[in-house]
Amino acid sequence: MLSAFHRDHPAISITLTEAGCEELVAGLREGRLDGAIVALGAQRLAGLGLQVIDDQPLVAAVAADDLLATRRTITLQRLCEHTLICLPTGSGVRSILESECRSLGLSPNVAFEASSPRALVSLVEQGLGIAVVPAPYVRNRAGVLALDIRPALRGRLALAWRLDGPVGPAARAFLERARAVL
Repeated sequence: MLSAFHRDHPAISITLTEAGCEELVAGLREGRLDGAIVALGAQRLAGLGLQVIDDQPLVAAVAADDLLATRRTITLQRLCEHTLICLPTGSGVRSILESECRSLGLSPNVAFEASSPRALVSLVEQGLGIAVVPAPYVRNRAGVLALDIRPALRGRLALAWRLDGPVGPAARAFLERARAVL
């Protein structure tokens, strides 16, 4: 999508910003960013337009040699009894996990944090704990198995933009293209 937009609008320069969900949302609200891809968690996103672009089940990634590897599912209560490896506080997946645990009176036992789902799965493979990640990160991964979580959790990504405030013609063109393609 970016290459096609750049080809069609070579005079528009684009700055890509990598940051956590909370920082991206703050950037949108403060007018520092025109659009962002954000993970939808428990946070309130009032004042932002959203278009869901990905919706995946979240699973518990366990090492193939873990005692839990013989199971197909795990409850949140049982999950919270184990050492967890999570994305940083404020990430969409972490927010979803913590919100659902809170609603059930549970508290996750987070011992390790890593900045990407791939890194979480690598730590699981090394036997450091269990990670909650979108299902595709565990598919075809030797040494790691996916357990369905009960109640089911979903990880969603969305294109986000401000609903109020000025949007220049370049940003408007980009957002229109992104909304059409994504």
